[in-house]
Amino acid sequence: MASESIEVMFSASRRSRAPHRNRPRRLVRLALALILAGDPTAVSAAETEAPPVPAKASLMTLQPSLTPISDYTGESPWSGACALCFGEIGDQRQKLYDRGVALDLSLTQVPQGVVSGGRDHTWKYGGNADYLLALDSGRLGLWPGGLLVVHGRTKFGRSPLSQAGVLSPVNYNWLTPSLSENNESFLEEYYLFQGLTDWLLVGGGRILFGNIGDTNRFAGNAHTQFVNSALKNSPLLGVLTPALSLHGGFAMVTPDSHVTIAPFALSRNDEDGNYGSPGGLFSQVSAGAQLIVNWEIGSLPGEILPIAGYSSKNVTKLDNPYLLREALLGLAVPKKDGNWVAGFSADQYLYVPKTASARKPRTAALITEPEGIGVFARFHYSPENRNPWNVFASGGLGGRGVIPTRPDDRYGLGFYALFVSDELKKQPLVGGKLDTEWGLEFFYNLAIAPWLQLSPSLQYIESGLPGVDDSVVVTTRLQMVF
Repeated sequence: MASESIEVMFSASRRSRAPHRNRPRRLVRLALALILAGDPTAVSAAETEAPPVPAKASLMTLQPSLTPISDYTGESPWSGACALCFGEIGDQRQKLYDRGVALDLSLTQVPQGVVSGGRDHTWKYGGNADYLLALDSGRLGLWPGGLLVVHGRTKFGRSPLSQAGVLSPVNYNWLTPSLSENNESFLEEYYLFQGLTDWLLVGGGRILFGNIGDTNRFAGNAHTQFVNSALKNSPLLGVLTPALSLHGGFAMVTPDSHVTIAPFALSRNDEDGNYGSPGGLFSQVSAGAQLIVNWEIGSLPGEILPIAGYSSKNVTKLDNPYLLREALLGLAVPKKDGNWVAGFSADQYLYVPKTASARKPRTAALITEPEGIGVFARFHYSPENRNPWNVFASGGLGGRGVIPTRPDDRYGLGFYALFVSDELKKQPLVGGKLDTEWGLEFFYNLAIAPWLQLSPSLQYIESGLPGVDDSVVVTTRLQMVF
């Protein structure tokens, strides 16, 4: 949950939401309203449902969903947003939050096994502990409109990524900071949000780009939705960034309540565990823009997020018929200058209950995923002479709540396909052995309590790698929020 706060920031800026949050562009219209003017009284209590606005404009006040949890009070251990959100403990944490300091902790445990096919039948247990500290400059009396976030992570145990024998990792949460099976603790992200005007927000630091680009409401949360990485983000985003945090910056420009333009730039040469930039910051760069458009058909919200980006990192020239020979002889393999990717992510609700759950959402995930059922889709393309697998498509059904007495449960059925490049297929020897990969996943997230969620998942994958039988992967994910 902690690692998703920057994703929530983008989510909050672009979506119409369920009953009491049904405001387009909430972040830009509320969180940035009059930040420079310093007149926070213009925001009504009905819109924010937050504590009284402090003397300096506060992003925590104007947009509580910027932090994973905004209400620590909790009526009981089974109704609060976190395990430590009740009684005396919750009161103290809420007082700290009201002063501008949020400290959120979560533990995600993932027993996962390859039960059929793949390279090896095995069960492994691993997980992540996430720690997030957020400091609100307005509530702390420093300057208006700033929010500093620091995110750390501990990775432990093992995951059967190699045993599954597939291109798309079967556990997204195991990808950072590397695929190493070593137990490790590391600083994942540090970044600053800053509101400048009522139509402009900027941010920068070290960020996980997959949490701000290529997101949607039904397939974008690796803690509570799909486990497979291809259903969290398109693998072709690897053109712009590997699955690790990079230094960079972004802006959000909102000329209209239903449209946001979000340009970004990333230091493409950052490395795992290196908090500098080898060769110098932005000596290699990935840059582009995401367009965020939302709408309502009747009372059913939908959105589309087109994205296009360019990377200056040179890549192997795949339309070279002598590529394999030159590689085997140890010769310099010809390169192509730069790389690019373009595509979109979209979702559309098909059903939203007329009366949502009476229980007030207390976590950012519940706020940004209103109750209802809908569909999602992704499509991305990159040039086939630069990328071994160059077309990606996914889609499916997803939802939250709707089932009586189960407002916090989530569920989904998703499909993905990663298409092999024609130029790679033309390569002698290896080309004919590599193929398109496709997979299915079904999950059900059972909210035992808002802070305790059990998610069984079943994946079936036909691998794009040679000599691998179709894989069946079973996962039981347990998330605890403290």
